[in-house]
Amino acid sequence: MGLTDPDPLERLGGVSGVLERLLGGESLSVDDAELVMGHVFDGEVDPVVVGGLLVAWRAKGETA
Repeated sequence: MGLTDPDPLERLGGVSGVLERLLGGESLSVDDAELVMGHVFDGEVDPVVVGGLLVAWRAKGETA
């Protein structure tokens, strides 16, 4: 009652957790990638951080 579910992105450690995973060479699941990109497309992530995410994804290498 009165409690809200935490942001699902927090289970990934927030955007910083996602960056750590990508920089460590770890792939995201389709669901996790959709979650992150949903936050990006909704304008909830600072543009500078979006740049960092895109560079990290590119450095890790794309996967299907």
